[in-house]
Amino acid sequence: MAHATGTRRAIGDVMSKTLERLEAIEERYDEITQRLSDPEIARQPTEYQKLAREEGELKEVVSVATAYRQGNQSREEARQIIEDGEDTDLVELAQAELSELDVQMEELEQRARKLLIPRDPNDGRNAIVEIRSGAGGDEAGLFAADLHRLYSRHAERHGWNLEQLSSSTNPSGGFKEVIFMINGPWAFGRLKYESGVHRVQR
Repeated sequence: MAHATGTRRAIGDVMSKTLERLEAIEERYDEITQRLSDPEIARQPTEYQKLAREEGELKEVVSVATAYRQGNQSREEARQIIEDGEDTDLVELAQAELSELDVQMEELEQRARKLLIPRDPNDGRNAIVEIRSGAGGDEAGLFAADLHRLYSRHAERHGWNLEQLSSSTNPSGGFKEVIFMINGPWAFGRLKYESGVHRVQR
């Protein structure tokens, strides 16, 4: 029992430090948002772009922090209802809600800790993606075109911009080669492990 208590205390200490870091990031995010609304900053393109990029990098962390705070408040309210125990039906609902909230909060804690891990300095940069059809003739070219569409939709879902740099097509309408840049926060960090060879055959 002593070991279990010590473990819970250690986990609580880790989460407390995590919350402190999240609060610091939220403060920085608010500061950036205020500066971006300053007309003087808008007249400084380099500084404005730098702040806008940092805002984009912090947005997901702030979203997790907000969700965690709201979840924690809901969890405390559910616990209070259970402790009061005045209404059996309400207690049952609160117990069910508390079980769901505990799972959600655990996931949020894991996400928060993952987001706070120091990143590769290049992760926030844009990414250049190259797709080549290789062996496989027209079928390989069509598959390369499918991949290009897949990355286009992926970029759109993340709010990134896709800029085509060069391309070479084959008679079937597929790509022999296509090179494009994906512009957006953390594009390189999310795409840097995208590599491999796929063999297309009938």
